[in-house]
Amino acid sequence: MNSTNRLRKAPPSPSPAQNTRSSSATTLEANRDVVRVKPTFNHASSTPTPQALNSVSGDRDSSSYVNTHSSSNGRTNETSASVQPLTAAEQYWAARALKAEALLSAQEAHHKELRSVAYNQEMKRNYEISKLTKEHKEKHAGLERLVMILITTLLCLVGVLIYLATHYTRHQTAMQRSRWSLPSHFTIPILSPFTSVVEKETSVLGTKVISLMVLSSAGLAYLAFRHWLARSMNLGAVRQSTNR
Repeated sequence: MNSTNRLRKAPPSPSPAQNTRSSSATTLEANRDVVRVKPTFNHASSTPTPQALNSVSGDRDSSSYVNTHSSSNGRTNETSASVQPLTAAEQYWAARALKAEALLSAQEAHHKELRSVAYNQEMKRNYEISKLTKEHKEKHAGLERLVMILITTLLCLVGVLIYLATHYTRHQTAMQRSRWSLPSHFTIPILSPFTSVVEKETSVLGTKVISLMVLSSAGLAYLAFRHWLARSMNLGAVRQSTNR
């Protein structure tokens, strides 16, 4: 009998997979036994006792926790096994993919920054152009008004000159046509019978004086215009420098 026991071979040791299967089967059987347990009733009354209800609910909670924990462990193991690369080639290509994704994200961020900077510069340039255009239009309108004033003044002066030039001739013709007009020259017999005095009408302001006044007023107007233009240009340059 002892010899037969010695000759009998020992059973093979179970593998880890078989241990996992046996533990899961044992857990399922325990859960079934817990679910099959019925609550105990009190013989004195037809309603179940609170102790029985608490025991049943505790058993159900423990069984659900065991099932959830076992299923979550199985899913975690499957996910980690599917995510982790198995060979060196897979690890190499996974590293290259991660590097490419990082470079692509950095390039996209750089392009976004460049686009935002270009947009800001374009908006600033458009604002400056519109501002310069507005200032130029204002200056042009002021120059147009000044030119119109100068032209009006020049026309007025020309009209005055024409009036003064024609006034003498009209006055002479009117004096000649009138009957009661005195002669333009007469003889003074006291001095000499051959001496005559000729009267000539002259204005207070002569042609030369009027011409000098016109030229001086035109020069003063030109100097005032140049001074105003230089001052406006200096103010515009100062405003642009302060805005920048």
